[in-house]
Parts: sequence; structure tokens; C-alpha cells
Amino acid sequence: VDAAFNQDALLDKLDDLAERMQGCEKGLMFLLEKKRRIFPRFYFVPNQDLLAMLSNEAYPAKVLSSFASISSAVASISLRKPPARVKAPGRRRSSSHAAAPPLSEENPS
Repeated sequence: VDAAFNQDALLDKLDDLAERMQGCEKGLMFLLEKKRRIFPRFYFVPNQDLLAMLSNEAYPAKVLSSFASISSAVASISLRKPPARVKAPGRRRSSSHAAAPPLSEENPS
């Protein structure tokens, strides 16, 4: 254990890693700001929730908990299971790509 902490270059490596991590954080903040300019409601979404939403955009069920911070007018969101196969018009064989599940808003009256 002592040998690992007595390396002369260890501090330099840690400084380099910290600097690279700061560069990643700046790039990530730039991306989030860009998305917020496109969709201003994202300004009300915490960074962690927005990252989860953006990284799981193909899986809407994973980010349902974050929708409350986007719009308080939406009481709940339900997802329907897409069909197993989508048949493209004019093709004989069906595509193996499933359609994205449609979102429906349910507002209490």
C-alpha cells in the first residue's frame, strides 16, 4: 500500500484526471444548456433528471418520474405497449423494429 502512495507521478496523474473530468463536466453543462434553449421547460428540470431523460429517451417508462418537473398540468402519463412487429406498406416481410410507445396525457376533471 505504501508503494502505491509514494509514487512521484501519482499527484500529477490525479491532477490530470481532475482537469479532464472538469472538461467533461463543462461539455456536459454545455449540452444541457443547448437542450434547455431548445425546450425551455427543461430549465425547471434538475440536471440529474435531465441527464436521465436524455440518456433514456428510447425508454420512456424509465423517465416517467421526471415528467412532473416539466409540466404541472399533466396529472399522469400512461404508456401502451407497442405492437410486436410493424409491417411497412409495400413490403412483403415485416420489419423487426417496434414502434415507440405512444404517450397519452390523462388530466383529472
